[in-house]
Amino acid sequence: MEYIILSADSAPSVHLVPKDVADNLEKYCKRFWEWMATSPYADKHRVDFDGYLGLCYDEHDFIEYLNKWVFPDTPSKLIEKFDDFCKVEDRPDKYRHCKEFNF
Repeated sequence: MEYIILSADSAPSVHLVPKDVADNLEKYCKRFWEWMATSPYADKHRVDFDGYLGLCYDEHDFIEYLNKWVFPDTPSKLIEKFDDFCKVEDRPDKYRHCKEFNF
């Protein structure tokens, strides 16, 4: 398990995820988007904007997806949430070099 930092144009949050997710974060985020657009289990994330498909989600939905569909035996979890204006240099040392993804 490794720490990553996620945000959805909001305050970043630290999550503990399987190492493979941390090592391939963009790949897993892309798979999450594909799942949201195609899976019948992701209907709650789809919104019709005048005939155009929109997806509504945040980092917590990504963690839920990992826990339910990808790594049910190795659950990811929220560790800490920073305030909106937290600069990288103000984070605790153990989080300063974590991989990050903003949805």
